[in-house]
Amino acid sequence: MLSLGHAGVYHVGGNINRPKYHIAQGGFLGDVGWLNERGSFSYCFNIFYPPDHPIQYTKGRVPQNFRPFEPPLSPVDVRTHPNYLPPGAILCTEGVRYSQSSASPLKAEFIVNAQEGAVLVLPDGATREELVNPSAIHAYVNEHAVTWYQLFNGDNDGTTENPVANGTLLVVTSVVRAKSWVMAIFPFQGNNVVQYAKNVRFKYDAEAIRYPWEQITKWHPINYQYERAAEGEVGAVLLGGLSMALSPSLWSNNVAYILLDSVQSCPVLLVPPMGLNERLQRITNYMRGAIEPPILDDSQGHFHPSPIILQILLLSNPAASMGVVDDSIWVPHLNKRVLTHPEFVG
Repeated sequence: MLSLGHAGVYHVGGNINRPKYHIAQGGFLGDVGWLNERGSFSYCFNIFYPPDHPIQYTKGRVPQNFRPFEPPLSPVDVRTHPNYLPPGAILCTEGVRYSQSSASPLKAEFIVNAQEGAVLVLPDGATREELVNPSAIHAYVNEHAVTWYQLFNGDNDGTTENPVANGTLLVVTSVVRAKSWVMAIFPFQGNNVVQYAKNVRFKYDAEAIRYPWEQITKWHPINYQYERAAEGEVGAVLLGGLSMALSPSLWSNNVAYILLDSVQSCPVLLVPPMGLNERLQRITNYMRGAIEPPILDDSQGHFHPSPIILQILLLSNPAASMGVVDDSIWVPHLNKRVLTHPEFVG
């Protein structure tokens, strides 16, 4: 969903042990955390609320001597879109087409011509909140980023069991909430052998008795989800954020060294999902008969461009102590395309 301007949250429910106040609204502007290997947002604390507010954890995840952002967030600082996406909205990544036979109840059929991608259906629509001026928090982030990375990684005298890599920590600057959400992710990542082919088809039927998804083309595993938030609650299905990274010298002087085996890595596209190279790759896969995709283990996470941009910025500006980048800076340049790693860096 990054190509459409959003960081999709695969496991929307997230950590069920986080504060109930936070669970009820799915996520908030000012949340600090990272997208973990399970596809959920690891929430830690919020910069706009005091440490004793119900939104915050009671212990362990709020920095010592924490002071919220000043001045406090006011309604004029937030842009709200109550009808951001209408009921029955369908979001598809590049290479996915759909035809809708009914709007109410929602019925649609999807055809996939890409090696990987995603579909998000929002039966009840969605709302959106965003900071009017994300750059207003840059100075605050610059002041506290070292402390935040120390909180999750330890200082330069020792490290934690599950470190957070430089550039992956972010502050939420936009959030899309929904009462219900339906997802299809492909190719299925796991032990299944997947043979990629054109015109993989599946459909969604809101009137289905047991399950809304039905796969038409067989032997092409797709990971489906269908969830609805509890009564009076919503889920954060899409997030936008401001990511931060420390310079190598600032990190080495203040934050614990992270072993390479402990650094969260991200699977990235080596071949575009559409185009000539993709067709050649598809032919190669067909001639082989079947291929087994890489299996996501605990060290692998979901690809996000911001850490790459931050490292390029810091390498280009050796005198800088840290870098920050908001999703809104790079999203317009994607033009709704899913880029490979070489394309993105180039």
